[in-house]
Amino acid sequence: MKYFLRRAVPPPSRVLLIESGSRRILNQFLPGFYELHGEEMHLDLITCYPSEPDAFRGDRGQVYRTTAYPDTAS
Repeated sequence: MKYFLRRAVPPPSRVLLIESGSRRILNQFLPGFYELHGEEMHLDLITCYPSEPDAFRGDRGQVYRTTAYPDTAS
């Protein structure tokens, strides 16, 4: 509950983004998101697509594919 009652919001250092919908929208969103939050932000992505989005920076995050986890035991 740290920061819950404060007005200031700490900068995100790690973000998990779930890709759902158009790849085009994500490719438009990511460059601005990276720019807004700076080099220290680490962004991980969950996707069902076989490839990474063009704008995804692999040096600053990891891609998790839903196809890699075919059942609940995975």
